[in-house]
Amino acid sequence: MASQADLFGPSVPTDKFYLTKGEVTQGVVTREPVVSDELDYKTKQPKLNSYGSAKQQLAVIHRDNDGVEKRIFFRGGMLFALKKALQEASVASVKAGGPTISEVQVGGTIGVVWSGDEKTDSGFDAKVFTVKYAPPTD
Repeated sequence: MASQADLFGPSVPTDKFYLTKGEVTQGVVTREPVVSDELDYKTKQPKLNSYGSAKQQLAVIHRDNDGVEKRIFFRGGMLFALKKALQEASVASVKAGGPTISEVQVGGTIGVVWSGDEKTDSGFDAKVFTVKYAPPTD
């Protein structure tokens, strides 16, 4: 049965690591990740993709080395970097004889860094993120 905390969501700060290039945020995933609609910052309405469907994001809460819980929103390029990290973790797991990893799990270790910029046709540089993920150890 869901609790009130589940209904209102976690009250933890959003990690602001993306403000500084090269700064790493990492820690152990402490709560089940939540998929939700990505909202427009100003209107608070769901952002739509080119097909008219709401864009999705994944909120992951982790505890950093200082014991502070922080939330990271994976969307856009960060979401693709997370998918790549999960694929790499799955390959490593299969080679080690473990189960295949396909999603972020409570107890797993996650790390994110803004690792660079990429030129775009729009004239703005796109941020490039590197994500590392290790599944929980038994």
